Amino acid sequence: MNLQNTYIGFDWDGTLELFDLKPSFALIELFKKLQQCGAQLFLASGKTCISLEAASRNIIEPFMFAGESGGHIRIPSQAFEKYAEASADLKRFIELVKNYELPPNTAQTFLKATIWSRMFGAHALEAASILERIIKTHQLALDVFPHPEIDGAVDVVPHNLTKANVLNFIPTDAKIYYFGDGLNDLALLKQERVFPCTLVNAHEQVKALVKKRQGKIATQPACLGVHELLLELFL
Repeated sequence: MNLQNTYIGFDWDGTLELFDLKPSFALIELFKKLQQCGAQLFLASGKTCISLEAASRNIIEPFMFAGESGGHIRIPSQAFEKYAEASADLKRFIELVKNYELPPNTAQTFLKATIWSRMFGAHALEAASILERIIKTHQLALDVFPHPEIDGAVDVVPHNLTKANVLNFIPTDAKIYYFGDGLNDLALLKQERVFPCTLVNAHEQVKALVKKRQGKIATQPACLGVHELLLELFL
C-alpha cells in the first residue's frame, strides 16, 4: 500500500475521543501503519495546539497541529508556528461581552490566542444564543460554535478562521481525507480538495454535507467509526 502524498486529518473531541471512548491499541497501530506507508496525519481542532499535543501523545504523531479552529498552525518537524492576525471584531467582542450577564462559566485550562472560548457545561446552548445576539446586534464578523454534546464549551471565532486554513500547508496535488463531527468542521469538509468522512455521532448538518458530497459516514461513533472507515478506505 503506497500512501505517498496522502494526507489524513482528524478533529479531536467527538471524532477521536468522546467521553469514555478513546483510541484503542488497534487504532494506534493503524495510525503507525498508515504513516509507514507514507501517509501524513494531521489534527485540526478548536483546542489549543498545546492541549492537542498533550491529548495526542502516545496515540498519534501528526506532522501538523491546527489549533483554535485554524487560528494557530504548528508543524514540529519544521519548527514552524503561525498565529492568525488579531481580529478587530474579536477584540471588540471581548470588551462588549463584559457588559452582558452570561450563564456560569470558566476559562479553559489553556487560553486561546485567536478565538474566545469558555466552558458553560449544561448551559452551552443558552450561552451560545446570548453570544449570537451580541454579535448580531453589533454586526461583528464572528461565528459561534457551541459543543453541548461534548464538554459544554462555546467558541467565538472570526469569519476568516476555519479549519480549511490547513490546506495552505498541504501540497495542491495531494489526496486529502478529513474526519470531523462538528459544525466547525464544515468549512474543511466542504472543500473540493477534501474527501469528507464523519461518524454516526456527528451533527446532522455534518452528516448531510458528507452524504451530499458522497463521502463516508461510519456506523459507529468517534474513534470506533474512525477505525471502521480507515480500514474500509485504506485496507
